[in-house]
Amino acid sequence: MRGIAAYKSVSLESSDQRKLVVMCFEALIRRQRAAMRSFEEKKFLEGVEHVRIAREIFSELLIGLDPDAAPDMATNLASLYQYCLRELTLAGHESTSEHILTSLKVTEELYMGFKSAFSSD
Repeated sequence: MRGIAAYKSVSLESSDQRKLVVMCFEALIRRQRAAMRSFEEKKFLEGVEHVRIAREIFSELLIGLDPDAAPDMATNLASLYQYCLRELTLAGHESTSEHILTSLKVTEELYMGFKSAFSSD
């Protein structure tokens, strides 16, 4: 919990930035679910587009990490974001939901963590 407190207190003091992070995770969850539905309905181009946008959001979250605020947390988050990016890349190449589901599980856990951490202010 110490890492979350440090991360929150340094560079993400603005509630607007905190809301933006939560909104990014909400968009990630929507996009990944939409991609899974599209693949299941054999709408592959639509599914790949949802995957592409989800990858862009993860990339922006990755770029936005501040290692000076909480080095360990930033490193751990970077690893999780990169894992999700790899899973989504595989999902896009294979046009299947399997890899999206693994990414979605991580995304939902991160979302709940950020939402909980940021709501306690």
